[in-house]
Amino acid sequence: TGSGLWVMVVPKNGEKPKLILNNEVKRLMGIRVDAGDEECYDIWVKNINKSDKFKIEDWFKDMQRGRTAEVSYRFYRPRKGEAVFRDVGSMKMTEDSDKQIYRGYVQDVTFYHSQMESYYALTESLSRLYQNVYVVNLKENTFEQIRAGDEMEEYLGKKGTVPEFAQKYIDNVDDLNGKLRVSAFVDLSTLTNRLRGKDMIS
Repeated sequence: TGSGLWVMVVPKNGEKPKLILNNEVKRLMGIRVDAGDEECYDIWVKNINKSDKFKIEDWFKDMQRGRTAEVSYRFYRPRKGEAVFRDVGSMKMTEDSDKQIYRGYVQDVTFYHSQMESYYALTESLSRLYQNVYVVNLKENTFEQIRAGDEMEEYLGKKGTVPEFAQKYIDNVDDLNGKLRVSAFVDLSTLTNRLRGKDMIS
């Protein structure tokens, strides 16, 4: 399924922590299904990308403050290679002062992460080619500036709604062809056909 539940028990008396995983999560992380709870914890700590260790530390601090917190980090899976996981968890309040109990769920977001990396690489490349680059999200009704000249930034601003983007462009830009292209681009009635087989359009 690409997700599953976990429970972590951290004793305060110096005993080794335990990470309790079901078989689905073990397979997700590339851990043997017969691995014990202490071994699962050791593998989890060992295989977190070193550059993301500080994220894990901050995540635990947030949970210890009584918050439900989330973290995304890179994780090396034995025999499967690196993945990106998103964990959401909280610390269970307990009268047992000898240990801390955390519980939550993990998701494999590797595909989403790679898509976002491709998206940012594309927008960066476009910004080198064009003076003005905006990302318009018709589904969420938002636009965001990636790069713009001073005049265009003054007209359109850095972010807002799609109708605002279209109206400001039409009101302030003299290029008739540009106005027609923007009007056609934000036309939701043709969006399904334009997006067929694509992740984005320009």
